[in-house]
Amino acid sequence: MSDYAVEPENVGCCYSVINRVNDSAGKKYSRESDNQYSVTECSDFKSGLVLKSEEEFILVRCFQENENGTNKDIYKNTHAVVPMKAAVKLKDPAGKKYSGDSDNQYSVTECSDFKSGLVLKSEEEFILVRCFQENENGTNKDIYKNTHAVVPMKAAVKLKLNKISSEISSMGENRLSVLLLGFDAVSRLNLLRTMPKTVKYLRSSGWLEMSGYNKVGDNTLPNLAAVVTGLTMDQLKNQCWTSPYTPFDKCPFIWKDYSELGYVTAYAEDQPPGSTFRGADESCC
Repeated sequence: MSDYAVEPENVGCCYSVINRVNDSAGKKYSRESDNQYSVTECSDFKSGLVLKSEEEFILVRCFQENENGTNKDIYKNTHAVVPMKAAVKLKDPAGKKYSGDSDNQYSVTECSDFKSGLVLKSEEEFILVRCFQENENGTNKDIYKNTHAVVPMKAAVKLKLNKISSEISSMGENRLSVLLLGFDAVSRLNLLRTMPKTVKYLRSSGWLEMSGYNKVGDNTLPNLAAVVTGLTMDQLKNQCWTSPYTPFDKCPFIWKDYSELGYVTAYAEDQPPGSTFRGADESCC
């Protein structure tokens, strides 16, 4: 909790823990149950306070000693805190404690020179490219700097493509490649009004418009989930996303059906901090 500034020598602060008094097992519920609690003795503290995980409600008092030796309250208030309990702590795959900032943790290698071409390893999926010009004083001035996300051909993907290609050739089939492109927070009619050149290009390139698509809820998750899973938020929570602290892996995403048919699938968003499929602790699929 926040520190309390205690400057004058005759000012002190203490806190009491407010504990719920739970009904005994089998006892008939009473409307007064929510108002049943106990309050501990007030414990002094100076500038900081560390609470136990089960201490969710506290009463804080700051008082000033009068000349006659009595105390006068100058601050008195209850505080509801949200402790991190063991049951909701998430961990990274390697056993490391999960952090909501995990998606922003990365390392950058030394910059390697290249001239006109570059061959990346299959595990190198993100690169930072800098082009610079040497100044007369010997220092370098950046004239281009940008990150690039690439899609390397991995061994498992190549094997899958070779297998499905031979099966398709033997059956004489031609399969379509499918790309679903969405503009978040932009309705179809607003797209027609504000981005006519983009609409013209998409239509001339043979893209299909989802004319009957409409919003089914507020914000991105319920609307995108309906498109890629066919489920409402209530159905999603009942069937595969039972808690904000669980990942979405078990949900029936449409790309799972494509994968079973031999397709190589991918999902990408252009703003990682606002990633759609992340729960309360940003667990993603």
